[in-house]
Amino acid sequence: MQEAVIAERRSDLSPEVYVRAERQYGNPSYRDASPENRLFIGVSSHFGAGLSSLSNIEGAKLQHRAALEEVEAQNRTVNEQVIADHALAVSSEQRLAALKVSLKAAENVSESYDRQFLAGRRTWQDTMNAVRELVQIEVQIADTQAIQILSSWRLSIYTQGLAAVSKGA
Repeated sequence: MQEAVIAERRSDLSPEVYVRAERQYGNPSYRDASPENRLFIGVSSHFGAGLSSLSNIEGAKLQHRAALEEVEAQNRTVNEQVIADHALAVSSEQRLAALKVSLKAAENVSESYDRQFLAGRRTWQDTMNAVRELVQIEVQIADTQAIQILSSWRLSIYTQGLAAVSKGA
């Protein structure tokens, strides 16, 4: 679009040549006048005041360059977001695997503390701390799974487009 504006501004520097053809039937001054043909050739210009046309061209070029820079900046932003989302997806996979191992260990500790509490070798506070740690790990697993879903949706939108992703949902 900006390229068209630049071309329009450049055209202001050149005169416009035009041709007009007419055929007139009848004449208000004479009765029974025969048709009359005319051909006009003309020149018109849109020169601005002084160097304003040149300034307009330069302004249009600068707007075009700014629009291109904005597109490039948006492309960089999208690329950075895709890289960040991919890294987040990979790290969340690794974190989820580690959390599942921690969950299994916390379940074993909690079950052990329950048995030891019933046998009188652990306090109620120790047993509740083990349960709290188990619940905290479960919450971290849920958070990590939510992060995985979010990053996979964003990556799908970036790679396939919103229309394709919304159709598949």
